[in-house]
Amino acid sequence: MVREGMYEVYMPLIAEGEITNLIVKSEKGTLGRKIFADLSSIARGKLGNLIGKITEIKDDKVIAEPLGITLYASYIQRFVRRGTTKIDDSFVCESADKRKLRVKPVMITRKIVKRSVHSALVRETRDFLEKSFAEAKMNDIFLETLHGEMQRKLSKKLKRVYPLSFCEIRELLVEK
Repeated sequence: MVREGMYEVYMPLIAEGEITNLIVKSEKGTLGRKIFADLSSIARGKLGNLIGKITEIKDDKVIAEPLGITLYASYIQRFVRRGTTKIDDSFVCESADKRKLRVKPVMITRKIVKRSVHSALVRETRDFLEKSFAEAKMNDIFLETLHGEMQRKLSKKLKRVYPLSFCEIRELLVEK
């Protein structure tokens, strides 16, 4: 039986320490509940939310598993300037542990680009992310995305097509 009160929420697969606090009234109403944690304490600066689902409560700790990462629109908007092209995409990939993930990458070019360059960037992004996700487990994908490793690899790959000023994964969500 869980007593009512304030609990620390942990996501052991993503972060070392607590990610947020949660008021718990009953165990029944808490398990399976979605939580939103600000990424400013985990990642590099104020940039988005980490979405999780509570899976268990033990020893005055609430344990959650990751469901998604979303960036704030204002974070992305800071990099968009006149004379640049913003490229968005959305597709579903499968991880090595057969979990379906919806990926929404966003890229901002240094200058305005033609449709052929736009298409080439989207195609290269899809190919790279589908291949990378197929080789890694879901938790590793979340960790790499959270720490910016996946974005660095993607940006390096896309530099061969066209120079980018910004390359991020805007949303990474677990599909049902």
